[in-house]
Amino acid sequence: VDINPMTEWLFGYAPDEVCGKTVDNILIGHDRIMPALEAAFLGEPTNNLGDCVLHRRNGQSFPARIRMIPVESDNAYVAVLIFINDLSDVIESQRNYQQLENRAILGDFTAIFAHDLRNPINNISTGTQLMVSRLSADDPNLVVVNRVLGDCTRIDHLMEAVLTFSRSMEPKLEPVDINQFVSR
Repeated sequence: VDINPMTEWLFGYAPDEVCGKTVDNILIGHDRIMPALEAAFLGEPTNNLGDCVLHRRNGQSFPARIRMIPVESDNAYVAVLIFINDLSDVIESQRNYQQLENRAILGDFTAIFAHDLRNPINNISTGTQLMVSRLSADDPNLVVVNRVLGDCTRIDHLMEAVLTFSRSMEPKLEPVDINQFVSR
């Protein structure tokens, strides 16, 4: 019978395309819609049809929650109000939150891994430095031992970078000359 502007936008239909058409041509998606609508015309409201997927006019689907409320007039049910909540933003927010939570867990794991890896690298480096101090300047093994020492230093720098990256950043607030900032 009627469609409000938000539902027009949500589904992509103009009022003249919807009015006078059957509901099953507009609410395309879940197989529980029509039985719930028939029950609503008999006076049984459906407070929550459950989360379902509906389709817009252009074929794009979206998650939704549907409620159906029968309208009574002169002891007869004459219409049904259908409330549709688009859950796209809610689901996207949940997805983003989960992604951020996963990144935080990965950051914690990375920090633990980098910290635990630095200890054996430091032990190898200390042992290698001791070997260098005991080798003579013309010892042929000195090149290999110095290469190991350089690799230990490189790994230590990489682990420090990982630890720096995985630490949460604390904002550092400081006053600025707004005129100088704007002119730059």
